[in-house]
Amino acid sequence: MDPIERVSDAVAALVGRDLTLEDTHQFLLDAAKLVAPARPVIVGGGTCGSEVRWRLGERTLAISGGHEPETPLVSVSFVNAEHADDEEFRDFKWSLVQDAPFHWTILTGPAEPGDIWTKQCACLCYNWDLFDEVFDPVFQALPHDLAKLPPAWRPQIIYQWDMSVTSLGVITVRATVDGVQISSDATGDCVTLPPGFPMGIGRILAGLAGGAPLRDVRFLESRGFTAGPTSLTGRETPDLLEQIAWMEQHNWDEFAPDNEHNQRPALTFDDLRTAVALAEADADEKPRPRTTRDNASPMRAGLTTQHLQWIAQQWLGGAPVSDLLTRELGGTPGTYLNEQAIVGTDWVAYQPEHNGEWAIIVSPAEGETWTDDQALAGAAWELSGALKAMVGAPFAGETTSHFVYTRFFAAGERALAVDTLLGLRLRLGTFEEMKAFYPRASV
Repeated sequence: MDPIERVSDAVAALVGRDLTLEDTHQFLLDAAKLVAPARPVIVGGGTCGSEVRWRLGERTLAISGGHEPETPLVSVSFVNAEHADDEEFRDFKWSLVQDAPFHWTILTGPAEPGDIWTKQCACLCYNWDLFDEVFDPVFQALPHDLAKLPPAWRPQIIYQWDMSVTSLGVITVRATVDGVQISSDATGDCVTLPPGFPMGIGRILAGLAGGAPLRDVRFLESRGFTAGPTSLTGRETPDLLEQIAWMEQHNWDEFAPDNEHNQRPALTFDDLRTAVALAEADADEKPRPRTTRDNASPMRAGLTTQHLQWIAQQWLGGAPVSDLLTRELGGTPGTYLNEQAIVGTDWVAYQPEHNGEWAIIVSPAEGETWTDDQALAGAAWELSGALKAMVGAPFAGETTSHFVYTRFFAAGERALAVDTLLGLRLRLGTFEEMKAFYPRASV
């Protein structure tokens, strides 16, 4: 059996459970055994959040957890590896810094020739505005990102800067599952920022530097990341400094240079301790979200898997979908979500503005009532199996412990997608248009 499908099917054992971190750790360890000898690579700090990836032939498998500690979740996704690499290369080359897919990577073994992609995230920060944009989300997320990893996979994440500008000596920033620790080797001061602490690491370091420009706070070293963000060391070449001056002059990303008009306020370790005490006093424990919807109703199979498979076959053969739905299946003109649609008994079809030519939904959501998630996921799994027999293995997909099930298929210049967003939904359209909506097979 396909190892990716084996890992995806394993999520079914977690569906509806109130997961713990230990459950997610065990799932990762079991998945690693299923896809061995492929080696996991861990990425995080960007728009994709943190996830563990494996390169398996022509596809990339990724496993991630919830973005918040209160969100128990396991998500297994996969995508065509060449497509994912191209998408991420364009994002790193042409997108804004804040839109980078990830800002750090961790290799769990020796580097290999194919690992060159992992170094794309090594962003050099040259002023505090840019530092905030890159380092703040990285360190705010790191305690939770590390907690999601099995203990044996967690590296020591340490950064050091020379804070001689304010006689603090070497400032060490250490990320752990318990928070982010900031210490001074010259004074012995040490403060741990609890997970979720609102003040960004850039504001803190700039404050401890007395508002000095970032170029006066020399970056010394980092440990733990194979590749990750850095800042100026004071050993930059004249060519690099000239390039940085040019970027600050043109300022495409609107990161203001460090000058008298953009100076950060000073901050002491005592100020930081006070801020931490206030944050801990105001912290509220968030309730864990439910893993199933309220008001779930049984699935209404207005169209069967065989009906949907037949529609797909006829559409691939050139038949107009509207004729199939009206003349053959009895649909009539109506509305759905205030849009024109073809409506049948317990099914509806409409033409979306984006992401496909047609969307056909079986057992559509009505008002505050939603179809039973488990029934929808099972129906989506069955339909995807039928489409796989027609057009081959899916190009991308996602399965989660919260009943999300998505598969995206390429069929020459056309594409088909199955998901469970509003019911059991089948989308039909062109591959070039639809692939933009399924780069990571997210709904």
